Amino acid sequence: LRRVWCLLEIGTALRNGQPISFCLTRGVNQELQDKLEALDVAVLRPIQDCEASCAEDKTRILDAISKTVGLDRFNYEVSVLLQMQGPGVSGFGAWRAWQDPAPW
Repeated sequence: LRRVWCLLEIGTALRNGQPISFCLTRGVNQELQDKLEALDVAVLRPIQDCEASCAEDKTRILDAISKTVGLDRFNYEVSVLLQMQGPGVSGFGAWRAWQDPAPW
C-alpha cells in the first residue's frame, strides 16, 4: 500500500460499495507481515506520501481527491478499512453508514 494508484483503486471501490480484500505478495518481510496481520495501520502511508511512476498522475489523483472527499478524509477511511479488514470488509459498510456523508 505504497502506490498512489493502489490507494485510488481502494478509494474507488469504497465509493462504489464494492467488496475489497487484500492478499500478501511473495517476499513480504516478516516484520511487515506481522504488522499487517496485527492490523497495525502504521504500515499505511498517507496517499500524498505514496509513490507513482508518473509525477503527473500523482498530481492529478491528489487534486481529484482534494476536490471531492479531501485528503484527510480519504486517508482516514482507507486506514479504517485496513483496521476493519475481514471477509469482504463487511464491517466497513456498517461503520460508514453511521458517518456523516462524504462528498465522494
